[in-house]
Amino acid sequence: MIQTRRIFLRKIEFTDIVDIYEYAKKSSVAYKAGWEPHKDINDTKTFIEWIKNTNAEAFGIILKKNNKLIGTIGLHKKITSINGKNIEIDELGYVLNDKYWNLGIMSETVKAFIEYVFLIKKIKAIYCGHKLSNIASKRIIIKNRFEFSHFHTVPKLSDNESGLIKMYILKEKNYEKGIWF
Repeated sequence: MIQTRRIFLRKIEFTDIVDIYEYAKKSSVAYKAGWEPHKDINDTKTFIEWIKNTNAEAFGIILKKNNKLIGTIGLHKKITSINGKNIEIDELGYVLNDKYWNLGIMSETVKAFIEYVFLIKKIKAIYCGHKLSNIASKRIIIKNRFEFSHFHTVPKLSDNESGLIKMYILKEKNYEKGIWF
């Protein structure tokens, strides 16, 4: 089990639908994460079905003190273009209910997840990206020693922000186990 002082991670279940919908319907959360807000709970059901039916390794972030799912974190296989060449990458993605922003919870979660990826999954490199306006996500990425890799373009969302994503890479050889806690 992946856990820290305040959280633990577990597979996402359909029983998490209310907790996920609570934050997924908010434009302040959804647009920063790079997707449209959920219009209704059926959108959340579709999201959970997608997680369960893809090769995504996604976990719910559970707050220990009340056993509430407050976000998700995962690793997804993706095809991206770097220097005009399409390659498959492992991309780290995460989202957190805005009620828990600025408490260090996501930094704590990302650090533990990185350790899991390198020590347990034996993956050699992971990528992570952020919308240019998402300064909080950029801080987490930089704090965890990711280095700039490339820019990636995704379709614009209805928030009319640019579809430009700044991508970073963290290689296993640059990861120092045990420095996180």
